[in-house]
Amino acid sequence: MATPIRSCLACRRRADKATLLRLVAVDGTVTVDPAVAKPGRGAYLCDRSACLRRALDNNGAVVARALRLPRGTATVDTDALRAARHASAGGARTTAGAGARAGNLPGVSE
Repeated sequence: MATPIRSCLACRRRADKATLLRLVAVDGTVTVDPAVAKPGRGAYLCDRSACLRRALDNNGAVVARALRLPRGTATVDTDALRAARHASAGGARTTAGAGARAGNLPGVSE
């Protein structure tokens, strides 16, 4: 069975869905969805530090656009994004999405 492919919202690199971090907006706050269980539109981010920087530039404008949120209305949970990025950088290109689903994201609550 083929695995779903998604694109990183920052660099547009295509990758297996399980290797990317899923972001969702909950009540106007953009946060990490480690279990890929929260409802609504999701956007995906790879574990490259340049992609994290781009996602956080301009108060998260790239993330807000990917999630189709009105300009200037979203708040990005930068602590959760950085914790997820830090957790995924622990090994030789560990998969951030798989690590998140295994509960390996310190500081990220579901």
